[in-house]
Amino acid sequence: MGSTLRCGEEIIANCPYCNIEIRGRKEFVVQKIMLSSPTLMEKKLSISYERPKYCYNCGKPFPWIEKAIESVIEVIKEDEKKLSCGELDQLHHDMIELSQDGPKVKSSAARFNKIIKKLSALTAQMAREIIVDIASDTAKKLIMNI
Repeated sequence: MGSTLRCGEEIIANCPYCNIEIRGRKEFVVQKIMLSSPTLMEKKLSISYERPKYCYNCGKPFPWIEKAIESVIEVIKEDEKKLSCGELDQLHHDMIELSQDGPKVKSSAARFNKIIKKLSALTAQMAREIIVDIASDTAKKLIMNI
């Protein structure tokens, strides 16, 4: 379909797993802009769109969620303080839970915070910043200790 200006990735309109159309919230806002004469106004249409995290049909995460989680794992793998394979697998599972607002979000946030404390301060901060971009509101508060 083309590429976005912001990230350069291909724009997708359908779920890559089940091919159903991606839903999201579209808001149409009319703004009035003053032109050279105070009596003339021009109406502009602006669109804001909130990307969904998961497909409503098949439940799979969209590519932007998968890539965020992958980037956290990559950052952590580069840290001088290594995590075990089991900890990395648990962290991956917990990050999926954190991006949703399900019943396991509190335990996932606790484990996420515990595991990243084993990493260097810089890596832990980078992991938090990436995951907060995709986390649910509840998870954000728990991760950032608000």
